[in-house]
Amino acid sequence: MATPISAKSGNVKNGDTDIAHVIDFNINDLSELQDYASSDTAGVRKRVAGHDDWNGTITCLWDTAAPLTKGTSYTLNLYLASAVYYSGAAMVESINIKTPIGDGGIVTVDIAVSGNGVLTPPT
Repeated sequence: MATPISAKSGNVKNGDTDIAHVIDFNINDLSELQDYASSDTAGVRKRVAGHDDWNGTITCLWDTAAPLTKGTSYTLNLYLASAVYYSGAAMVESINIKTPIGDGGIVTVDIAVSGNGVLTPPT
């Protein structure tokens, strides 16, 4: 059984440059499933793998300098730990700024990215 790792040294980089104030991120590694039914499937749907895809969200503390720009493609290195990371080109789809006025919380920004090529898993 594999040993769990701590995310305490997790990080996101644009190429070799750290993206400031990252507090978490998620990666969705996807396969577009194509469903079908035919005279040979006995009235049930079956599925085959289609195109691969990926997307994710990076959450940062808000800073006056936007870490990434919507509509722009970047080479992202998404570190789960200091030497364990996913890598891939991604385009910024949206930027969502959250401002928790009611409780005086910290302003954060969610950056939604969509893969623009292969997602390379850790080796």
